[in-house]
Amino acid sequence: MAKLIECEDGFVVRGEDDDALVANAERHIAEAHPDLVGKLSRDEILAMAKDELLSMAEEPDSNWQRTKVTRGARRTTAAT
Repeated sequence: MAKLIECEDGFVVRGEDDDALVANAERHIAEAHPDLVGKLSRDEILAMAKDELLSMAEEPDSNWQRTKVTRGARRTTAAT
């Protein structure tokens, strides 16, 4: 099952299985956070992971719109 980790710097690490996720996370750490190389265990990396499908269900669709009703008038705005 595909998993992802949302890094504090905004980068999203993905992997089709635990091995791929850990390898991709370690690559990102080496490239973006060299001070953390070797400081996170496999278990610590996996503890940060989310199931990709569940994570997608938590995010609003980019086309999703929110409707506000103000004094009887309807106004539609893009979600933020």
